[in-house]
Amino acid sequence: MGGMQDTVVPKVQAHLQRLSTAAPDSLRALVPADREVVTALIADCEQMMRAMKMEPPQKWRNAVRDLRQDLAGMASMTATQLQQAMPAHRKRIEGMLAMRHDMMKM
Repeated sequence: MGGMQDTVVPKVQAHLQRLSTAAPDSLRALVPADREVVTALIADCEQMMRAMKMEPPQKWRNAVRDLRQDLAGMASMTATQLQQAMPAHRKRIEGMLAMRHDMMKM
């Protein structure tokens, strides 16, 4: 499973860096990339859990639900709303990466 980390994790980390340094008026342009990166991260983690025959824990299901709610709402947000929502959204993505990292240890 280490091969997956070589592709997904660096992409997510680079995306998080872009989100944290983007000017408020350019956040709207990053929404499609955000959807792509977050969806790929979720799919990668789900694939790992299936390979490990692991039942997704409630913490995981809650995190996925919250990220999907973010993605659904972000498409219609203004630049100001995105700027306000982004710190919590980044934190949720970072939390997903941490859960993925924990799975890699199993």
